[in-house]
Amino acid sequence: MLEEKHNKEQPQSPTKPQESQAAEAAQHPTADNPAPPEENVVPTSQKTESTQPKTQAVSEASTDEQVTIQEREQAQIEESILQPSEDELRRLAFTDELTGLNNRRFMRTRVSSYINFAKQNSSFLCLVMLDLDSFKQINDQHGHMAGDKVLTFFGETLTEHVGRRGIPIRYAGDEFSVVMMEAEKSDAKQMMDSFIEKLQQTPVAVGDDAEVNVGVSIGIAHYPQDASDYDELFKRADEALYHAKGSGKNMVVVYPDEGKLIAPGNISTLFPVEKTVGFDDIIEKLKLLTIDRIVGENAKPEFPILCGPMGSGKTRLLNELRREAEKQGHGVIYVCGKVDQNRPYNALIAAFNDALIKDLPFFKELAGELSYNEKTELTKNIPQLAEIPDPPDDGSSEDRDTVVFKALNKLLFGLLRKARQLLIVDDAHLVDVASLSFIDSFVTEFPNSELDLAFSITTDEDYTSDSAMAHILGGMSKTAQIAEITRLEKNAMENI
Repeated sequence: MLEEKHNKEQPQSPTKPQESQAAEAAQHPTADNPAPPEENVVPTSQKTESTQPKTQAVSEASTDEQVTIQEREQAQIEESILQPSEDELRRLAFTDELTGLNNRRFMRTRVSSYINFAKQNSSFLCLVMLDLDSFKQINDQHGHMAGDKVLTFFGETLTEHVGRRGIPIRYAGDEFSVVMMEAEKSDAKQMMDSFIEKLQQTPVAVGDDAEVNVGVSIGIAHYPQDASDYDELFKRADEALYHAKGSGKNMVVVYPDEGKLIAPGNISTLFPVEKTVGFDDIIEKLKLLTIDRIVGENAKPEFPILCGPMGSGKTRLLNELRREAEKQGHGVIYVCGKVDQNRPYNALIAAFNDALIKDLPFFKELAGELSYNEKTELTKNIPQLAEIPDPPDDGSSEDRDTVVFKALNKLLFGLLRKARQLLIVDDAHLVDVASLSFIDSFVTEFPNSELDLAFSITTDEDYTSDSAMAHILGGMSKTAQIAEITRLEKNAMENI
């Protein structure tokens, strides 16, 4: 290997002994190096003892020269280690040693240039910040070598997932980022939602037959929508990441287009809060904000939230509101949050299934509007769809979340064509963020629709924790700005 390297660096071979040159010229004659006359070449069979000393001297010279070559090669190797090339210096300066990703220095020096490029070309980009959840616990339980293995796995998986659509960076410790050129917030969010799902499906072996699932909290901000320079963009993405951490972790939070993110500890000061004890009073208030509100061209959506500890009667109130809606001929879509219900849109799919199977002929009619991919994906959660013939396969290849998003839109529009709908979300703090974001985008896009909302969230008894409300903000940053919260006390409904 050393000799090969030397030959590449030194194209001209070292001077050979005359006898070797003569023999080579005789075997490979050229115009510049003609073969010597035959009389000057001594055949091997005719050599005498008088030629041996000369041969021995040449051999010793060759040995000495080989030693010199080896020493020169060793010196060149040592010099290359002590004085790396410009390319090697650049690699060392901008590459993280453990993961092989771009490093913090790269981010601080290069991302600004990407923003300037976007500014000059009237373009845009998203900055994504990622922070591993409970990474210290992995280090403490399995050791730092296991931690390094997790970080390496995370970097490789992130690189593979974003592909040519993003530039992955290890910012510091267990913090990573991705620069996504010409990506809208919705594009970045869909990619990061599917990245979280991918991580959940791929446990990491950390030794001794132990495996861990890697969770990650993610914040996204957009240039120029959220910021005009790198420092501001970084701050916005970091704020969104902070909210993802404070809202339960292992989720994506996008910096809102309007308004701003508020620290979780200050969330309770954002919204008008009314403490009401009387059951009938609360029901009348809920009806006024939902099924009895005026709808139409100039109507505005309302967003009531019942907030209280376990046993405060939230579910009982929502069920009564449900019965009132059904009396008026309204449809009801009842979403129930469950622990570990993190797969995107699963909460909404289950709710649509419950709403549609009550009228199978209409369900089959509505299913006929689904594309092949939409029907195939929903059938995984709604077995009744398998009884309906498949539409033609159009050959499209969109990701799962995009397919489900489109399918849910078709189902919701279909239900609204049939009747006014009341969408109840009980224990909303346990509903996946994708489902909340879907509701947020629909209400924002179609504020005049006949879709009414009523939510509940569970808090601690003294309301000192705002993590549940932070979760709603993370998924419904626009609609949450109009929320009206009613706080309930534990056991307040027992004697009513």
